[in-house]
Amino acid sequence: LHLAAKHSFVQQNVEAGKVPSSQVLSTFLRTLVQEVGPLVKALPPAVGEVLKSGLAGLGWDVGSNAPVAGSSPPRADALLAFLKSL
Repeated sequence: LHLAAKHSFVQQNVEAGKVPSSQVLSTFLRTLVQEVGPLVKALPPAVGEVLKSGLAGLGWDVGSNAPVAGSSPPRADALLAFLKSL
């Protein structure tokens, strides 16, 4: 439910023409990792791996909760696809 709300929030902003900047998306991902981290620890390890893999695909390192060194900034469409896949 929490991730569905995040998806809806990003989608509504994009549809309204408010495409978030790379800095806003980075803050969004950092907050997302902080919020879901404790929840994921209570779930089977495979769930955490799916999230970690998806975030890595966005250029985000869950361990450091920061962009992967040398990665491109996250894009709103890629973030929406990731959230929708969950």
